[in-house]
Amino acid sequence: MSTSFIYTQLTNRPRVELSPLFVYDGLLNKAIANVASIHIRAVLYLLNDDLDSAIRTAKMGDSDDNLLLYTIGIALRRKLDMESMQVFKRLSIMRYPLLEKVYSKVTFDKVIQKVFDLEAVDNARARKVVEEIQLNELKLLYECAQSQSQAQTQIQP
Repeated sequence: MSTSFIYTQLTNRPRVELSPLFVYDGLLNKAIANVASIHIRAVLYLLNDDLDSAIRTAKMGDSDDNLLLYTIGIALRRKLDMESMQVFKRLSIMRYPLLEKVYSKVTFDKVIQKVFDLEAVDNARARKVVEEIQLNELKLLYECAQSQSQAQTQIQP
């Protein structure tokens, strides 16, 4: 199963929940586990709502890798872990370009707070807006993971 097929399956579903309780498609996880690129594998786990596998995979990489750090931050936010705020602050201080691209109209701390607020008191319209921001963020993260994977492939002898 190709990574593009997996990606399409995961991004064309009705919605990507803000804080999922279950893995979306356990069968896809078997295919995701075989993806060679650690970046793409971690992001696909995120898209499949397997937050623990996304974190575990991202932590296998270089600790200075901002793309993997961002992946961990999103997984923590989706797990409703306030540590996500620290990850996003670190990326903000470093002026990580993807963070600035995703959060050009609304700040990351407002989105994180809204995710937590929506778990306490649901607002369908607000949830839809935040889910759209998150899906866009995940798609951009996947594009960056692909670019980084291709760059690393070209560098290897």
